[in-house]
Amino acid sequence: MLYRYPAEAKYFATSAGCSLESICSQKIYNLFVECSIVIAYSISKKSNRFLYWVTEPVKTVLIEVTEPVKTVLIEVTEPIKTVLIEELTTAPLLLEQKMKWVNINEQYLAYLRAKESRIPRTNYGADKYKPFFGILFETSELYYVTQVSHPQPRHYQLKQQKDFYKIFDPKNPTRLIAVINLNYMFPIPKSEVLPFEKSKIHTYRTFASEKEKSKYIDLLDTELSVINAMDIGTKARNLYDLKCNNPRHVVSKRCIDFKDMECLALKYKGNKFEKDAAE
Repeated sequence: MLYRYPAEAKYFATSAGCSLESICSQKIYNLFVECSIVIAYSISKKSNRFLYWVTEPVKTVLIEVTEPVKTVLIEVTEPIKTVLIEELTTAPLLLEQKMKWVNINEQYLAYLRAKESRIPRTNYGADKYKPFFGILFETSELYYVTQVSHPQPRHYQLKQQKDFYKIFDPKNPTRLIAVINLNYMFPIPKSEVLPFEKSKIHTYRTFASEKEKSKYIDLLDTELSVINAMDIGTKARNLYDLKCNNPRHVVSKRCIDFKDMECLALKYKGNKFEKDAAE
């Protein structure tokens, strides 16, 4: 039972044999919004009847009564945040998220490697395996990923540059445990990213013992922890921009042709879609 004006509320109180003030003493919520006053009163704890009094309504307020003694008041005054998402076809989008290990479809890697021999491998033998990590950044249809490499003696002498970064052991800052060659990062269709599960690591490679497996998992955890402290996504996007905007730069010349790889990635995706559709 709703009453929208003071006169009706007073009439109801009189006909009910009580004063408006006595009804008001059982109020549930008082909501004061600018020049409007919205007051909801319960007539009885065992009744579904409510008094809804709006003196100067200038806003829309939704009141939902789910139980006789429970009133839920919801008011939307103005948008707190407006987010506009526009999907671009070529411009890279930096993802504000932590890196994680991922696997890539081997068939896709072989497809790219037929054109670009520097595309990294995942499997180097039964007891050798390196996952990729990402997502560094993305375009509308593609993710960019890369891989860590085992350190070589020559890496100690190399300086870190826009396309080359070192990963040192946090417990022993002089011990180099891996390097990142960002110039070898490459695009993949989003459908070709496969999850990496530590619990299934024995299916990715073999281990001589449980101790060796545990040691390898610890190494991956350490490497990823350092990677996530490097803001590597921003570095990767900057390198991408350098290669695209200044291909003659000395660093750009060391990079994989990202745009060429993107064309191959989209072609692979299109061919796979047509094949699936035909089946």
